[in-house]
Amino acid sequence: DLPLRVIHWLHCIPEVSEFGPKEQLSKTFQSTFCSNVAAFGKATADGELYQMRVLDWIRQLGAHQYPVILVHQPDAGNASVTFSFAGFIGCVSGMNEKQMAFGEMGYGDPHGERLDGIPFIFLFRKLMREADTLMAATEMIETARRTCSYVYMISDAKGKNGTGKASLFVTDPFRVQIFKENTRLVDERDPDDIYPAIDDVVYGGAKPEVLHEKVTQYYGRIDVSSLKNMAKDVALKGNIQNVIFKPGTLEAWVSNAANEKRDKEGRACNQEWFYFNFGKALN
Repeated sequence: DLPLRVIHWLHCIPEVSEFGPKEQLSKTFQSTFCSNVAAFGKATADGELYQMRVLDWIRQLGAHQYPVILVHQPDAGNASVTFSFAGFIGCVSGMNEKQMAFGEMGYGDPHGERLDGIPFIFLFRKLMREADTLMAATEMIETARRTCSYVYMISDAKGKNGTGKASLFVTDPFRVQIFKENTRLVDERDPDDIYPAIDDVVYGGAKPEVLHEKVTQYYGRIDVSSLKNMAKDVALKGNIQNVIFKPGTLEAWVSNAANEKRDKEGRACNQEWFYFNFGKALN
């Protein structure tokens, strides 16, 4: 049975991760940043779109012991898959039948965060169900009553290279900044954190220099194997889960942490990866 303490923790996630208390939470649980990479076209070995989502969160919680993959087949809207944990009904990593993948990252605690709105974990559920394209997802994000500061990475295998394949969204209640491939990004919280522009790649995360180095190293041959290696280089000690999406074929690879410690070997990136093909389930 799922321990009651874990259920209580999971039920409070929308509040503690969506408002002021997340600042106290981050002081208690370190290494809660994440990383995302979307690569396609000239950057990948086969020209297809791949997206990797590295979830650096709270291993001490123990949620990784109860991983759940939820396949949603609503009466109205898109079918989708959510990579989650028992008791958690939102989405932080997912893919829908329209060949779109979704990931996120924390982005500080700016003034003006609020609870009056739609938390991103439910916004993601809405996006997967209602958005058929990256453009549609963009419009929904811009018009949503957002609550807190997060970075979203959304990719669309149907999009055209250079214009509609992937976007990174820097969001808070008052703005949405959009970065596409071959665009230089500077973390405004620390101007020294720079993500140089790379053609056919959108990326961001906890280790800017390492991310850029590894994307450049594997450029032109990025595939599932190289992304697994990249995860080991960029994941933090809190690495609880990783997902590699291939939205064009609705395939995914997922790994979960091994323990509740803060050791490097127990990180999700060092564990067995499990392969899933959701082609039949989502179509």
